[in-house]
Amino acid sequence: MAQNLVIVPGTTWEFYVPGLPSQANTKIDQVNPTLASGDVKFSYAGGTLTTTATTATVAPAGSTQVKITITGAESTGWLVGKQVNVRLSDVSGAEWCDVSVIAVVGEDIDLSDLATATAVADVPTVAEFEARTVAAASYATAAALATVDGIADSILEDTGTTLPAAIAGITAPSAATIADAVWDEATAGHAAAGSTGAALSAAGGAGDPWSVELPAAYTGDQAGALFTDLWANMVGEGEADDPTNPTTVTYKNPAGDVQVTHTLTATTRTPS
Repeated sequence: MAQNLVIVPGTTWEFYVPGLPSQANTKIDQVNPTLASGDVKFSYAGGTLTTTATTATVAPAGSTQVKITITGAESTGWLVGKQVNVRLSDVSGAEWCDVSVIAVVGEDIDLSDLATATAVADVPTVAEFEARTVAAASYATAAALATVDGIADSILEDTGTTLPAAIAGITAPSAATIADAVWDEATAGHAAAGSTGAALSAAGGAGDPWSVELPAAYTGDQAGALFTDLWANMVGEGEADDPTNPTTVTYKNPAGDVQVTHTLTATTRTPS
């Protein structure tokens, strides 16, 4: 037979087992069982079984009920929540059967303390709650709201105009204005290789090749390079075949080599 009980550590604990089954007939409890020292032992938290200091007794006398006592000295230091096993076994003879009782270490609560404990029993009244409550109007007075509103207005002001009005006054440039700004942009600031500005600058020179100064960057067999070399070798004055009625003009280089001869007519000059 097992029972569940609560033991308060440090205090004398008494409890009663209703009866101990008779070995002669286990269907009934032994009347006035014989009890001796060593019949009752306890084990705290799975420890060694220890014989109780107080021998169990039949109470009331002549009945089947057995009184068991565990003193405060025996339970001192027990921790709340730990299990205590109490074992009843007939060590003096074969009169009654073994019984086990399971107990748990608990905590004593004296309900009388609630009547004197101010922190628990002194519940504030409605009037005390209301006296300690701040009215909603105290959180935001009209003057306080006006101050906050003024601060918000000052944040929104921008050179004397509220922010929405300033935004409304912004006019987006037209497509024509944007186009004019693009075409009026100087190509000098956009000369990186592969850029549109560099391509436009090159196209401008190609559109009017006579505006390109020589020798520029022409090399090899490029027309600009050949023309530059020709012009460099054409040094000196042309010689006419007849000063009064010239029909040809010959140009020589400084070495006296003939470079170009022009045949003159009344209306044209054709290189020969």
